[in-house]
Amino acid sequence: MAPSYSEPLAFMEAQSVKSYLPSSPSIHQTQYLVEAKTKDQSTIISRELVSSFIPSPWQVLRDALGFPNEDQRYWWDKSAKPLADLLQVTKYDIYLQYQYLLLYHRCILAALGPKPLASGEPFWKSFCTDDHSPMEPSWTLDKSESIIRFSIEPIGRTAGSEADPFNQLMVKECLSSIGKATTGQLDMEWWNYFENEFFLPNETQGIVKSRIPSDEHSTNICLAFDFIGSDITIKAYFFPILKSIATGRTGSDLVFDAIHRLHTPKLQLEEALAPIEDYVNSFPTGTAPKLEFVAIDLVAPKDSRIKIYYRSPVTALSQVIEIYTLGGRLSSPSVLAGIEVLKDLWPLVLNLPADYPEDKDLPFVKHRTTGTCFNFEIRPNDPDVQPKVYIPVRHYAKSDLDISRSLAVFFEGQGWSELAGSYVKDFSSVFNHNDLANTTHTHSHIGFGYKKKTGVAMTMYYGPKLFSGPAARKENDRHVDGGEKKEWFWDSEL
Repeated sequence: MAPSYSEPLAFMEAQSVKSYLPSSPSIHQTQYLVEAKTKDQSTIISRELVSSFIPSPWQVLRDALGFPNEDQRYWWDKSAKPLADLLQVTKYDIYLQYQYLLLYHRCILAALGPKPLASGEPFWKSFCTDDHSPMEPSWTLDKSESIIRFSIEPIGRTAGSEADPFNQLMVKECLSSIGKATTGQLDMEWWNYFENEFFLPNETQGIVKSRIPSDEHSTNICLAFDFIGSDITIKAYFFPILKSIATGRTGSDLVFDAIHRLHTPKLQLEEALAPIEDYVNSFPTGTAPKLEFVAIDLVAPKDSRIKIYYRSPVTALSQVIEIYTLGGRLSSPSVLAGIEVLKDLWPLVLNLPADYPEDKDLPFVKHRTTGTCFNFEIRPNDPDVQPKVYIPVRHYAKSDLDISRSLAVFFEGQGWSELAGSYVKDFSSVFNHNDLANTTHTHSHIGFGYKKKTGVAMTMYYGPKLFSGPAARKENDRHVDGGEKKEWFWDSEL
């Protein structure tokens, strides 16, 4: 069971935000009351009268709660705003909007670390997004549900220093805060296991730091949060790159061994893992897709998923399908049905001409995150593997506005007419501060999978563009026409 929000917010006890709401006749004498208080260990948000003229939950909480420092004020303005707007345009209940944003205020702001440096550059270069923003919102949907989510890299004030070279400390504070803010304990059994597998002990961190390639990242852990009704699903993403450098073993070898050790008669994992392991091991040394990270749900192990993420330099659709099916090892009806839909979606969102060959790569781009990402999801006691592909629109599409229009066309083709009619407008309103017509990276990736019960499953990942320094501008304001042409580059496994 995913934890539900119910934090007894100490600083909100007996505090009404009524006084922060406008009462001027200029907004038609709006009578409005929002109270946040604690009672029986649960936060109650009550509404007496709602009008179209009331301020947003984001604005009400900004005015009512305030911030202990300028760092948290910055992160609220820059990162909570697009999240709040996504909750609004996807029509989350007003009560849930307040609950989720209260949780964000209490538990997430402090975990985003110091605001940018005076130069506009990040305090810590997170691998959470291409411009190092430590927070990434996303929107996942299928024909039965629509869910807003976000991921973060918790960043401590000593991140990058001798005290915490790889930013491993803040995540524990963040999880402790979240545990206190939710009903139903977070299940930490698999967290503890994977932390032991992939976090570096203090005595090896200095050696590993000296060996990291200059163009490689140092992120070790990210967290993700799905807002599902009144529940929150929390996931942990472990990056094996540092352990790989420390041991000289590939990320795949480290993750496969870790999963094998989790396998028991009551939690069987090896049958589902077998086709993934067999496919990756079929490549000559140094040419396999690169394992980027592995994710788990912070729930009881029997209910958790293990999601294994790979990146490959391939961008030809035929090669993408080859990896999506693990070289033909995945051939269930749902996988085959998904391939047929992917053949329509891929050229549509990448603005490819109708006669673009499926075996032709996209124009090459030199960047750490070019190529195509994949995710292979397994569950205890389930032999099936659920594949997902992440279409790299950030690097290869024409513009964010074109991507949104292409998605609207795709949604219409799926029979999602209401979404098709609103997506371009809603996307443009949420990210109206970005130059959507001329740049990319507001859409970073389009995740695609196909479920047995509900069919097409989509996720739009968004780059919030939180920084303004030269490096961030280079990432975020890349014009797709006339931009710098770069040679292909790819890192083999370390």
